[in-house]
Amino acid sequence: IICFDGTPEGTFRIASFSNGSGVRGLAPLEGELLFLVGDSSGGGVLWSTGGTVDTTGPKLELEAEWPTGLTGFGGDRAVFLAGPEFHQTELWATDGTAAGTRQLPMPPGLGFSGEFFATGDGRALFFLGYGLWITDGTEAGTREARSFLSFPGSSGPREQAALGGKL
Repeated sequence: IICFDGTPEGTFRIASFSNGSGVRGLAPLEGELLFLVGDSSGGGVLWSTGGTVDTTGPKLELEAEWPTGLTGFGGDRAVFLAGPEFHQTELWATDGTAAGTRQLPMPPGLGFSGEFFATGDGRALFFLGYGLWITDGTEAGTREARSFLSFPGSSGPREQAALGGKL
C-alpha cells in the first residue's frame, strides 16, 4: 500500500504483502481506510490505515472464504462478498470490528454479478441472480429491489455501470 500526497517527498510505502497475498478492496470508514488482504489459500484479514506506517495494521481475521469487493457506503459500514464458488457467494457487512462483522442472510444458490454501487444515501446496489438488490449493511435493510425474471428472453443482468446518478 502506497500513500501519496502528490509530491515525491509525500510518497511512501505503508504496507506490503507477500506469499500470494493481495489487497481485494478498499473502503473509507470513519477516518480510516479499511482494506481486505486475501491470501492464496482463500483466507482474508481486514486491515486499516490512517495513512501512516504507525496507523496501519490488521484489525481482524475474517471467518469468510475468498473475501473480495470491500465497498464503503455509509461512513460507518462497509460490505463485501465471500464464498468458495460463484453460486455460493455470501454477503457480509462490517463496521471494522469483530463484533460488527457478520454474514447477511441471502437466498441460497444465487450468483453475484458485477460490483457494488454506492447510492450516496447510505445504501449500495448489487446484482444477485436475476435481481437488483439493495442493502444498508443490515439484515432488515437488505432486499431485492427488482427482479428481471419477468422480462421475456432475459438472461439476467450481465454488465452494468453508473451514469448520471443512474445504474
